[in-house]
Amino acid sequence: MKITMASEKGTRTYQEDVVLFEQMPEGVLVGIFDGHGGDKTAKMASKLFKEVFPVKLSKVPTEPLLALERTFFFVSSATREYHDGSTASVAYVTDKHAYVAVLGDSLVVARARGETYHQMPEHNVRSNPEEKAAAIRRGGFVQSGYLFAHDTGQGLQMARALGDATLDSVLSRKPDTAIYSLDAKGWVLLASDGLFDPSHKVSVSAASDGTLVQIIEGGIDAAGLVEDAIRRKTGDNVSAVLVRVGE
Repeated sequence: MKITMASEKGTRTYQEDVVLFEQMPEGVLVGIFDGHGGDKTAKMASKLFKEVFPVKLSKVPTEPLLALERTFFFVSSATREYHDGSTASVAYVTDKHAYVAVLGDSLVVARARGETYHQMPEHNVRSNPEEKAAAIRRGGFVQSGYLFAHDTGQGLQMARALGDATLDSVLSRKPDTAIYSLDAKGWVLLASDGLFDPSHKVSVSAASDGTLVQIIEGGIDAAGLVEDAIRRKTGDNVSAVLVRVGE
């Protein structure tokens, strides 16, 4: 298994992305936390996942996805009163499976067994109509591509996130999850949205578009992916973790 990681500020003067990597006996725990309004939530989330997930996994060693879900519940509760916020895209990857959980709009794409490609959903009200509708049902309203809880206050593109205490009543804290079966050619990419589409103006599938998949299949590493995004001037912090199973 080969893991590469990279993170750059891009055109911004500050860095709010946090990258998680933790080697474990049967696999690796990796994650991307894309902070907004500060990096406190992102840093705390990464720290807690590193500490809490191994404990949760030890209690249900045959159910890694359940351990991941329980860790998400712990972390979301611990950061709920933070005023800044963060995405959380996390994967526990072994030689045979990737257990993935996503909260927010940080990209996750995987090559599973049989050369099938999968992309986890992004919880952004601009590009995901279902997330927008769900946030409105929770009492929020969307204006100019941002979700609001009140007539005053700051809005957010995402309908699911960690932190963001002022939007607590309209945000979901429950991640989407998936299990992917992997073979020797399998890989899992986690990245902040600066890698692909920070504007989220349209719903675009990185898995079906083919360009991102093609360059990954060509052998690029996380640093190369980040450098490519910087050259394209996506205008955001850019971070990536790429796990290749058979290397």
